[in-house]
Amino acid sequence: LAFILIFGKTLLAYLYAGKYHAFAHLLPMVGLYVVINAVSQGLVLGLRGMQAASEVFIAYLGTATVTVVAGIAFTRIWGLAGAVDALLLTSLVFLALLAVRYLATLRKVAASC
Repeated sequence: LAFILIFGKTLLAYLYAGKYHAFAHLLPMVGLYVVINAVSQGLVLGLRGMQAASEVFIAYLGTATVTVVAGIAFTRIWGLAGAVDALLLTSLVFLALLAVRYLATLRKVAASC
């Protein structure tokens, strides 16, 4: 995220010859998406470690629904900015679903000990 915040606009201008300069303000949001997904992977690993891979599938399934609905609607209404917003929304939904499923599984495991 720090790299994108510091060098993102310059890199975007260099790689695309200034064609996408109008969208440079979206780069921090894309960086935030990467950070949220990195946090989510910790919960994914925890669930798999508790042998609850089906809980990860449930989180992906719920997120897929939001991705399709929000992705199409946001992109149609707001274009590329809407697509990035939908990307962030779906990553937050994924993180929230994983957190709920992780806590529920953790309670189950703790109760069985």
